[in-house]
Amino acid sequence: MAGNKIKKRAEVIYKCLRNRYPAGKTVLKYSTPVQMLVATVLSAQTTDKKVNQITQDEGLFKKYRTVNDFADAKLKTFEKEIRPLGFYKQKAKNIISAARVIRRDFGGKIPKNIDKLILLPGVGRKTANIVLNHVYNIAEGIAVDTHVRQVSRRLGFTQENNPDKIEQDLMDIFPKKCWRYVNYAMVDYNREVSKNRIDKDALLKQICPQAFKN
Repeated sequence: MAGNKIKKRAEVIYKCLRNRYPAGKTVLKYSTPVQMLVATVLSAQTTDKKVNQITQDEGLFKKYRTVNDFADAKLKTFEKEIRPLGFYKQKAKNIISAARVIRRDFGGKIPKNIDKLILLPGVGRKTANIVLNHVYNIAEGIAVDTHVRQVSRRLGFTQENNPDKIEQDLMDIFPKKCWRYVNYAMVDYNREVSKNRIDKDALLKQICPQAFKN
């Protein structure tokens, strides 16, 4: 269990990041709940920008809008359509299979429960948390990606490398009302640091000096 000191520091940092990055939403573009799920699955091991190029600029989401559209997709055709994103064969297989499970077992609707969501092919806790956040405004956990892992370790919120263990540490540190936003705050912060080649600690000390007071 995290001590009161680290929880208070986390609260201060959270407020500072929330003020700097108020959007608190994914940059992935989608129109329907299943498109949100698919976009998140596609984003593994690639950038959100590349996903949006395929789903929006190249029209993937004009062709596939509903659970039935994805469930009835032809595997080889779908593989070709998402090939630029990498790991396309496994992603295509998982997406089509997940859509069929949703249609068969959940009445064609995205489950509202994380334990049910992670039963879908290709869906882990990170994807499930992001989908629940955006589709249903539900927070059952904290999505842990590379950005969250890097930032939370640098800030001393965790010493773990395993995403599930990092998530548990963060859930212990941050109150539940903050869970939906923690991922986006850390992602936006880490992206700004990387894009502008800013020292990883200097920026936070600049925007949140009170977090570094003894």
